[in-house]
Amino acid sequence: MTNDPCLQLPKIQTKIHVIFDVPHLLKNVRNNLQRHDIKVDDSTAQWKHIDQFYQIDKQSSIRLAPKLTDRHIDVTSVAKMRVSLAAQTLSHSVAAGIKLRVMTNELSSDAVATADFVDKMDTLFDILNSRVLKADRPTRCPVTNRNSQLSELLKLKSWVDRWVFVGARAQSGIHCHWGLQTSIVSIHALCSALLNEGYSFVCTSRFNQDCVENFFAAIRSKQGWNENPSPYQFTAAFRNAVVLSSLDSTSSGKNCIADSDFALLKHSNFSDVAHALQPSTSDAASPTRPTFATVDLFGDNSNDTSSELLNSDICIEEGIIECFTEAEESLISYMSGWLARKCGICMECQVALCKQLGDHSYCRRVTDDFAAVKRFVGSASVGLVQPCDDLFSVVHTMEECFRMYYQPSSAKPNLAATLYNVIHPKCDFQFLFRRHPEHACYLSEKLTKVYIMMRIFYAVKFENRALMSKKTASASQRRNSYKRKMEKVLHL
Repeated sequence: MTNDPCLQLPKIQTKIHVIFDVPHLLKNVRNNLQRHDIKVDDSTAQWKHIDQFYQIDKQSSIRLAPKLTDRHIDVTSVAKMRVSLAAQTLSHSVAAGIKLRVMTNELSSDAVATADFVDKMDTLFDILNSRVLKADRPTRCPVTNRNSQLSELLKLKSWVDRWVFVGARAQSGIHCHWGLQTSIVSIHALCSALLNEGYSFVCTSRFNQDCVENFFAAIRSKQGWNENPSPYQFTAAFRNAVVLSSLDSTSSGKNCIADSDFALLKHSNFSDVAHALQPSTSDAASPTRPTFATVDLFGDNSNDTSSELLNSDICIEEGIIECFTEAEESLISYMSGWLARKCGICMECQVALCKQLGDHSYCRRVTDDFAAVKRFVGSASVGLVQPCDDLFSVVHTMEECFRMYYQPSSAKPNLAATLYNVIHPKCDFQFLFRRHPEHACYLSEKLTKVYIMMRIFYAVKFENRALMSKKTASASQRRNSYKRKMEKVLHL
């Protein structure tokens, strides 16, 4: 069945391809990795390596995998249903972090097999869940005749076929294994058929059931979150949703990503009437809470890179230590390259901040390890650059000063400006005036401000996360069935 998972019905000319929901398959793979070691050829992936990596990483002032939390490791019955937790655990950042911890002898060499397994799962999920035409990494691009996505799917199918779940009563009892094999073959066949029919690209995320789940979530919310509506209630809720163009479930806690599908209202015959009924966004009375990206900390236009900055994989917790570990040194170098890419405004800026041709060394340097494992194989468009030694030294000084001055100044007003006035004079930016004097002053200020903005954001974020975990733990102790029902009724 996994070699040709399609149905041919007598009265239907086209084939019906069998595809299971890929996000749910990812959750099941994560759950089975927790229960069983997964052996592939001569290597074995083990959940304990991910746990050990997280326990080491969360003790560090600079995190290699900033999105990992206790919820990702100690998965509860409710957290098991969150696709985002599984995707962030089986991600390229976690795989790169494990490999770096192995290089620095903080994890055993056996953990490399787990890192390879996590990295391949991340690649497989990206290919089976592509959404946009131009993405930040090659595997997230749609399937076309010009890229290697189809051939890569066949390689990953062969890799999945060799999985052996250690300790399982029967390999056939692991249903997600068979479901993943079936879905890979079906999506490969369906994409090939669509491309042969003349389609220029195929976004594989359109094959999952997020759109269905979002639709029924919107219908349930129309009747006071009625989980079992009658046919009459369903008809009324559907009519109301179509008229108000509110078929998308926009709850912040939902488990499905927005479909980005077309609005039903635009394809109906009463679009003009519905448009008049639709409330204007300009009349909204509730004030919006400003996010960190909209706050100008320094009184200038230094927030042009805020949105991408806050979504990056660079994360630092507040803490004070006297020296940096090898992993921290490597992450500071990676962060320096990230700053070099963000702060330059011309080609000369990039040349001044990046490593020169004569500066390259043929020997292995610890500071280059994390950038090496983070770089995607066979791709040059991932935005990773090698910083020059002078920039690395400057960022190293910034990190030392921040750890020294952040905690005493955190309770005072104008924190960002205070840190800037302390950190900027201590950094040696003379190399900028030698290499690129036209923009030297701008670059010195921009590098310091972007660094401080990122540093404060993540320090506050992790402090809030710690406070929230304590609040959740205390609330869970008092939770009972009556309170759960009341929260449901009152939409809390």
